[in-house]
Amino acid sequence: MASSDLLLPPGAVLFHIGPYKTGTTSLQASLFAARDGFAEHGVYYPGKWRRAMREGWALIQWTPAGRRDPDPVGYWEDFAHDIRDHADMRSCLSSEDLAATRAELAQKAVEDLGGDRVHIVMVLRRFDRLLPSMWQERVKGWDRRTYAEWLHEVLLEDDEAQAHRAFWRAQDVARVAGNWLTAVPPDRFHVIIADETDRDRLPRTFEQMLGLPERMLVPQDIDNASLNANAAELVRRMNVRFAQRAWPERLQFHSIYKGAAEQMMHTPRTSVDVGIPPLPEWAVEPLRALSDKRIADVAELGLDVIGDPELLRLPESVAEEARETPFPDAISLDQAEAALYGAIAGTLKHSREKAREQAARRDAEPGSRPVSEVPARELARIIAKRVASRVDPRRS
Repeated sequence: MASSDLLLPPGAVLFHIGPYKTGTTSLQASLFAARDGFAEHGVYYPGKWRRAMREGWALIQWTPAGRRDPDPVGYWEDFAHDIRDHADMRSCLSSEDLAATRAELAQKAVEDLGGDRVHIVMVLRRFDRLLPSMWQERVKGWDRRTYAEWLHEVLLEDDEAQAHRAFWRAQDVARVAGNWLTAVPPDRFHVIIADETDRDRLPRTFEQMLGLPERMLVPQDIDNASLNANAAELVRRMNVRFAQRAWPERLQFHSIYKGAAEQMMHTPRTSVDVGIPPLPEWAVEPLRALSDKRIADVAELGLDVIGDPELLRLPESVAEEARETPFPDAISLDQAEAALYGAIAGTLKHSREKAREQAARRDAEPGSRPVSEVPARELARIIAKRVASRVDPRRS
């Protein structure tokens, strides 16, 4: 059963804000899979998906590149109202998009969810483990920087540099906590220290905070694997090509993010495919200083810390393993095949989506022909033409 020093009060709202690449997807999948049994323990996990993604986007009025426009803010407000209606239960919601939100939106989120009921939880992970994972995630999100370029911008430049700003607005505990502490006191801002040797730390802590039985949250099969170095470099180069051609973001979303990258993530590695190289030597001292500063920030802010902050320090083994390693310039046939298949399948999906949208617009026009009345051969010809025009705009 729950540890008394972690158990939240009855009716509390546990708001997990991530950030990215700190075990969020795995935790969300475990919570969602087990939620049908939560009611008997007085716990409510709302929403239709494992994370409050659309709800969070509606609050901040933002979506990642290539996604549809966010829902109206009322979509978030209805979600928050539903949580307020369950004031007799401990509620839990999770959205890593909200770690970087501005202070005024943090205040709105807390007020909408019930004010004094709300507890914020953030997870901190050791930087040497976080950075490689974060780079390949940014590449999946269309970043065109090499690993070395991205690291340099994150570690050595300032907020004028886009990669630096994007990383630290969600990973700088002082910055994130500073925004949320305008809405909750320090004792309701909980920081969980990730233990790289204990992957059970996060689900077991949430069980205790929510009053759930031990081992109720179990790992799930999820589509959130990381790209290896070869695959990440291929996706990065494809991102460069898309930018050079100014091809549509929605096409890139389907063909690269949901296409090539997703297929490669689930293709077994061969001897050709390697992990992202160790940190370069120049990065060790800046990271050591940043790690030490983060530990000091946590202590100075007076936050509720769960775990040992010393686990955030850079171990000596990182310095011993650091070296300048060339990035791979080849990829296995298995991964290349997966990328090609994913890109083609994603492009076809994009073309079908465009065809449906255009058919819907035609249906809205006087005298238009319903798509159901278009012969299959003609519809296939239309889709094929659109695929060709997306791959080679000169044919449009």
